Amino acid sequence: MTSGSSSSSSSSSSVRHHHRTHAAAATTILAAAVLVLVLLFRWSSSPTTAAAAAVVVEKKEPAAAAVTPPPPPPPPEKDEEVVFAEGQDHLRLAFRPRVLPATTWVLQTKEIEKRWAISQEEAFAACLERAKKCAGMCWHGADWTFFYARADDKTPGYERIPPDHPQASPGWKCYTRSSPPQAPLPKGCPTTCRAPCSAVATPYHLVPGGGEKYLLSVVRALQTIDHFVDVLVTPENKCGTKRCVEHAAKVLGVELRADGFQVCVDPFSKFAAAKLDADPQYLTFFLLGNDKLPSIPALGQISVYMNQFPFDGAKRVSRKAVAHLSTYDAVVFNSLYSLGWWDTFAAKSMSALAKTRTPRPIRHVVYPPVDLMVDSVDLNSPRPPHVVLIGRFFDGRQGKRHLAAIDAFELLKQQQQQRLATTRTPSSIKLFLVGARVPKFDGYLEKVRRRAANVGDVIVLADASNRQLKSILSNSSVVWSLTGFGRIEAEDPADAEHYGIGVVEAMSAGAIPVLLDKGGLREIVQRTNVDDAKPVGYLCRTLSDFARSTRDVFENGGDRLAARAHAESVSSDRFSREYQDLVHRGHMARFWQRLRRTIAGRTLRVASRRASNLAAVMVEFGADVTIPLVVKSNLLMLPCEWRLHVFHSAANRGFMERALVDIKDVRFTTLEKTDAVNSLFKTAGFWHLLEAEHVLVFSRESLLLRPGAHDFSSTHAYIGAPWHPDSSIYERLSRNVTVGDGGLSVRSTRAMLAVLAKYGNDWVKAHPEEHEDVFFARHLPSVGYRPATVDEAAAFAIQVPHPDHPRAKPVGIHQVWRATTPRQALLYLWTLIKNIDIPDDRGLADRHACASRSSSSL
Repeated sequence: MTSGSSSSSSSSSSVRHHHRTHAAAATTILAAAVLVLVLLFRWSSSPTTAAAAAVVVEKKEPAAAAVTPPPPPPPPEKDEEVVFAEGQDHLRLAFRPRVLPATTWVLQTKEIEKRWAISQEEAFAACLERAKKCAGMCWHGADWTFFYARADDKTPGYERIPPDHPQASPGWKCYTRSSPPQAPLPKGCPTTCRAPCSAVATPYHLVPGGGEKYLLSVVRALQTIDHFVDVLVTPENKCGTKRCVEHAAKVLGVELRADGFQVCVDPFSKFAAAKLDADPQYLTFFLLGNDKLPSIPALGQISVYMNQFPFDGAKRVSRKAVAHLSTYDAVVFNSLYSLGWWDTFAAKSMSALAKTRTPRPIRHVVYPPVDLMVDSVDLNSPRPPHVVLIGRFFDGRQGKRHLAAIDAFELLKQQQQQRLATTRTPSSIKLFLVGARVPKFDGYLEKVRRRAANVGDVIVLADASNRQLKSILSNSSVVWSLTGFGRIEAEDPADAEHYGIGVVEAMSAGAIPVLLDKGGLREIVQRTNVDDAKPVGYLCRTLSDFARSTRDVFENGGDRLAARAHAESVSSDRFSREYQDLVHRGHMARFWQRLRRTIAGRTLRVASRRASNLAAVMVEFGADVTIPLVVKSNLLMLPCEWRLHVFHSAANRGFMERALVDIKDVRFTTLEKTDAVNSLFKTAGFWHLLEAEHVLVFSRESLLLRPGAHDFSSTHAYIGAPWHPDSSIYERLSRNVTVGDGGLSVRSTRAMLAVLAKYGNDWVKAHPEEHEDVFFARHLPSVGYRPATVDEAAAFAIQVPHPDHPRAKPVGIHQVWRATTPRQALLYLWTLIKNIDIPDDRGLADRHACASRSSSSL
């Protein structure tokens, strides 16, 4: 028994020891597992190692065992999303069937206000939506293609990384999933797109020509403000590669950054089928077209239709095309001539939009870009009697009429020979016909050469080099253009020259224009883009007129300096500035969309001059597509008794009148000096001209968010947005002066005149550079007017988020998008504008009736 008991005890002890050993081992294993998990978690939090781990995991899975992607499910009834990573930088892949096609996913950040469709991240959304097939990750055969986002969030972009990639690039975070998304995405993603993304599109072959130079010059203008540009062409385009576009740009003299654009080949039918209310794919979008209405809807937050000429004339258009037109912010033309005929042919379409209160685009003229002769050209020395005509060698519609030019030169030559016969001086006049060959028109070119040889002294240069062209232009006295000669303009208005880039290029070298009195050529001689400018050159109707006018230039000379000045007024640099000005607030366009849908199609009436002593004043020298929205919105926030006085320059006069055509009884005034606005406000004559007791000053950078500005006119002599406490302005002012910015301000005319009566001479002369708002704020207390407090000013308007009023809900805002960081602008401006108090239909009708009664009561 003892022995057995001892054996049993030993066995039990052995079992207990065995269990303790296993328990200790289990505990050790568990602790090790926990430690491994902790280390793995910390290790995986590193962007580089996490990406590498993801790749390694994918490499361990054999290709045969990969999950075959299921077919795309039917579009769900509501939005869905797949979260890829949690934390401060978490991203989600949002499935948005109600807005985008069923196979499209859109990346968003955690905060809706910071969607990838805004600000610096717009490149992502633009590229993703454009491709219609990319997202956080793409299905790539049997393996995954990973999506990478910069950890520092400073260089947005994405790239395809194959599963066997050794590791992610330094500084990138990798987001992966162990199973495919609910709707597997097709193979392939576009390359990285730099923010912000814009696009230009053309349905025509990108071969060197006037329209193509116009389009590529827009690309250059966008690149100068750091836009990455997609050049959209159709599969049928002969120039569907980047190399081809670069060659065309070089031939046309347009300098493009190779890393600033890419060529995308897509059938336009895909864009034409897109929903009109779909999210815009680009920041800005430009479409080139020869029909009066665009063939596809707008694809940008700000979109421009560049109509070369309405070649389809009075041809009927579809309702769909009219709907497409309503999605564009502006229709731009190369001359007033083209604009005039577009107004004629598109009148019914614009009227249809007006009747349904649908937004109508602004009509604007931006003359084609002209490359100036920057080489040293002597404009004062005598020149040989040479005539030049520039244009491609082809016959038919819009042909340059080379044969008619040779006939006119023959008349000129005969007259010149008769004149010189008595002096026995040999004639030295010559005609240079310079242009590019056109395929299938070799027979026409040979005909021109034979006729030139018969007449003599006519030099035909096909495909001349730039050096040859510059040499000819710098030695020519006269430049001709006979496009449209022998045709009746009203029967075929498209046959006339729409503008005449070659003519203006010759003028930049000092050649005097002698042009056919048709089409856009009139605008060159009459210099319609400059107010009160003297005409330069001659307009002719017959060949005899050409001979006589040219002989007059030979004998009496011409104003070569005026010719050069006109060319400078339509230079390539000026072209870029005009297009940049037109779309410079594209990144804020989403905040104007609600206004555009609500008020863009409305007609407003303001009180007449004698009906009211209240005047809203706008001083504007630019051409921005948001101007009519700002003006209309601000007027709707004022009682109907307010009238509108607009000061503008000669250059933007036409734009302002066309942009505000829906506002009746506006008083327009042209200012000769556009660089003297500051001194303008500091003259008594300006305030007397307004004939008002109270004035609201605003600009295109100002927006009233709700009614209430009128109330400040009865309580304050001057009130504007408060300056930031850290502003250097306060260093120059006394402590009792705290406000405020004059860009959006309410003022008493009597108070302004009182300040000017006391300080308008000596002080202004001693401090000419002082801003006018600082000038009035400084001196108002000394003439008996109480300055507004910061609290009062913050209730009126905000320019920058003020530390003492972080959640102010002012009546208006001024330059918020310029005076804040992009993040501040997004968060702060969105908070303000999403609650903008837009009057309903009844409010609009009541205001219109009120303004009509005020004007008719006189």
